[in-house]
Amino acid sequence: MDSQGMAMLKMDGTRVKELTVSDPSRKLSRILVTVPGIYNSTGDNFMTFVNNGQNNTVVVVDLPQGFYLGKSVTIRL
Repeated sequence: MDSQGMAMLKMDGTRVKELTVSDPSRKLSRILVTVPGIYNSTGDNFMTFVNNGQNNTVVVVDLPQGFYLGKSVTIRL
């Protein structure tokens, strides 16, 4: 992760099936998480950037704002 926060991975063998992130400090608007493997996914509140050379993917997750600050976000890769 690029900053302090919480992350939980749900795995399917060696592949990440779901990623849940949150910012308990309630200060961040987005968080970057680097996961091993190649994932070409996008959604309403996240996007991925693949690094084929290092066989990993950077997942950029937009965090809830306003009343929902600090709430966790779960995405499916």
